[in-house]
Amino acid sequence: RGVGVVLEKELKTLYFYVKRVVSGGPAWTAGIQQGDMITAIDGTDLRPLEKEDLPGLVVGPEGSSVAIECVSGDSDRPKKLVLTRSLDTAKVQSSNLAMRLRITLDPSLHTI
Repeated sequence: RGVGVVLEKELKTLYFYVKRVVSGGPAWTAGIQQGDMITAIDGTDLRPLEKEDLPGLVVGPEGSSVAIECVSGDSDRPKKLVLTRSLDTAKVQSSNLAMRLRITLDPSLHTI
């Protein structure tokens, strides 16, 4: 179980930036936004790590906590957030998509 973010390595700082936030996931609820820079996870500096190393830090048992340090917007100081891991990101994404499709395609939801 994760926190609902897609991260990419930023080559200048070597930190990871938030490429996408899953709506309704723990990161979204905590206010993490696309473009935020993640500097540490559970106290581990992310600069020497590769993307393949991240699941070992982020993914854990559902309901467990993970501490994330991130820099948002114009701030240069990281804020520390503690997120509670929840549903698998892929399941949340497909569930959100399925719900949007149901709302779009279900004729009983259209008013005539």
